[in-house]
Amino acid sequence: MWLLVTLFTAIATLYFICKSFKGVMGLEIKFLALAIWGRYVLSVLNEYTFKPIVAGLSGNALFSIFIVILSIFIITNRAFKLKILLPYYLLIFISIISFFNGFNITGLINFIMKWMYFICISLLIYTALKKNGSEKVLAILLKVHTFPLLMQLLSLLLGEVKATENDGSVSVIGGYGHESAFSMISLTILLLSMLYMPFKEKKAIKFLFVSVTSLVLANYRTSLLSAIPLLVKFVFTYAKAKFNSQSRIYIYIYISLFTAVLLVIGWASIYERFVDIFDLFFGDVSLFKNIKYYSEKEILLFSARFYIWNQYIAEFLTGDFFSLLLGNGPNSWEDYFRVYAHNTFVSYLFEYGFFGLSILFYIFILNLIACFKSIPKFRFTLVLGLIGFFILNLMTMPLWNIEGNILYSILVSFSWYYQKGSVSEKN
Repeated sequence: MWLLVTLFTAIATLYFICKSFKGVMGLEIKFLALAIWGRYVLSVLNEYTFKPIVAGLSGNALFSIFIVILSIFIITNRAFKLKILLPYYLLIFISIISFFNGFNITGLINFIMKWMYFICISLLIYTALKKNGSEKVLAILLKVHTFPLLMQLLSLLLGEVKATENDGSVSVIGGYGHESAFSMISLTILLLSMLYMPFKEKKAIKFLFVSVTSLVLANYRTSLLSAIPLLVKFVFTYAKAKFNSQSRIYIYIYISLFTAVLLVIGWASIYERFVDIFDLFFGDVSLFKNIKYYSEKEILLFSARFYIWNQYIAEFLTGDFFSLLLGNGPNSWEDYFRVYAHNTFVSYLFEYGFFGLSILFYIFILNLIACFKSIPKFRFTLVLGLIGFFILNLMTMPLWNIEGNILYSILVSFSWYYQKGSVSEKN
């Protein structure tokens, strides 16, 4: 039953996506839309696509490699030579050197593939923006994201829900394997909505409200926290400025519905979901100490994240000089721990050493500077979007997921395009 629902929804959304191609210039935007749509469809079919097929690679991984290969033929060679890409190539080079410390070939292939996927998607978006302008590109990208939204709605109506791993609460994630990956899609829709606001106000606000509802239904605490910077911007700068416009009715309706939900759920439920935050600031816990002195309550705080990070860092510091500089190799965590790091920066420190972590921070700083240099109309949307993405990386690993790579690609490529002097503000 669920398989038929998925296939029918996929075909229906594909039809509407293809209809939106009329009048757009270049192959890049069309291929981009189909690539992202295909990823979302395959992720819903995770029962089949997550299984290893060749050399330990799953169907999803093979599809991503296929997208990268095709992208290389579609994107001009000149685009791959952009100076802004040099830090990413350096990061890939370090992963290759680090490989000789762990010799995990599957991990190396996955790492290179994900960063090449990010580079290709970013260049596809950037090229599409230069050929078509941001309004057309944003409209198509939002239409692509109707598939996961429809799947989430259908999963709610049909009772296809998932219990979260930690507290047993319910997540509505449209057939996805994990609420983390789906919530990154919700965050992507939120970002696209904010960028689309200057062009089609009413439509953008509708998508924004839907994205927030989607985040709440996905019920992934880290993504909810990551959405706060963009939502604060909307409330205090956009909604306030437009309070007397025709769009106010949508704001009133959504605030009323959201308030009603809060009243139904009650404060006790909110406290239960975010109890770790209360305990960290107001409870009797102390996390900055040797992990052997952690109490059971301190171990479990934030789904044991602080405990896990300390384990990774303690093990990393026991390594030799090579390991400290270049890490233990791609996917080497599997040889030391039962669970992944739940923090991008801790993971990079362990697997790619001080060099790898330094380059990753350098990349984030470069992107932040690019966001600040964007034209005023989009500057703080991009800056706050990047801050939210940084928060996401502190508590989970979005760069480990293709969904996270797509979100990051949109942030980065739009910051490239919206540089002062390189694009008209009317575009």
